[in-house]
Amino acid sequence: MINFYKFGYIEIDGKEYTKDLIFTKDEILVYPWWRKEGHIFSLGDIESILKKIENVTHIICGTGAYGIVRVEDNFIKYFKEAKKEILIYDTKKAADIFNSLVSNGMAPLALFHLTC
Repeated sequence: MINFYKFGYIEIDGKEYTKDLIFTKDEILVYPWWRKEGHIFSLGDIESILKKIENVTHIICGTGAYGIVRVEDNFIKYFKEAKKEILIYDTKKAADIFNSLVSNGMAPLALFHLTC
């Protein structure tokens, strides 16, 4: 569970992180997460982890404290075609949704930008 989020900082299960990351309810998959273009979520940036997300129910994109990050159309299309619900919100709202989904027995994959 996400214990706390503020600009540039997130605490997950009591451990703090200060860089972008990808995680599930069970593990941190990528930390720090660097993208080819810092303020764009693209499919190419996560290809290496796509094999690790078998039982994921939702994809949650935390687009930063102010929602600056853009999610590419092919990224959205990929998950829709895979029948995965994709949710795109500023990181604070995305953190709240992540916790709600986990509390309701779901298995979300979270891709979070922690700053802007």
